[in-house]
Amino acid sequence: MIVVADTSPLSNLHGIGRLALVQRLFGEVIVPPLVAEELADPAGPFPLDVRVLPWIRVVGPQTAYSSVRGDVLDEGEVQAIAVALEVAADRILVDDLEARVEARRLGLRVLGLLGVLVMAKLGGLLSSVRDVIEELQAKTSFRMSTEIIDEVLRKAGEA
Repeated sequence: MIVVADTSPLSNLHGIGRLALVQRLFGEVIVPPLVAEELADPAGPFPLDVRVLPWIRVVGPQTAYSSVRGDVLDEGEVQAIAVALEVAADRILVDDLEARVEARRLGLRVLGLLGVLVMAKLGGLLSSVRDVIEELQAKTSFRMSTEIIDEVLRKAGEA
C-alpha cells in the first residue's frame, strides 16, 4: 500500500507516543520535503526528524501541480497532494478540512488521524480509541467536535 502523509497526523501521533501505529498499519510512508521540514521544526509542538526513520521516505513532487488549489492550502499540503497524485497513492493522510476536500476532488482516498485510530482498533493494534482521543485532547492542539468523536467511536465499536 502506498501512503503519503501530511504533517498533522504524524505530528500529533508522535506527540502522544503513538507514531508506530502508522508504521504498523502501512509499512512505509512517503512525506514530501516541506512536510519533513515542518515535522523537524524545533519550534513546532513535537519536533521529529523523519529522515532518521527507515520507514518514512522523503519524496518531492516532480512537477508543479496547477490542478491543486494552492490558494486555500499551505505549501506542505499542496506538496503532499501532488506527491500522492504522482505516486498513485492508495491513501493520503491529512487532517485539514480544505486539504481533505481538495484531495478527494482530485480522486485521492483520504484518511485522517482519527481514521488511523479506527483502523488500528479494528486491526487489533489499539484496545481503546476513546483513551487515545482523550490523550490527544490533553496533550496536543488537535481539535475535534463532539459529533466527530461520537462518529469515530461508533466506527471503532465503542459507542
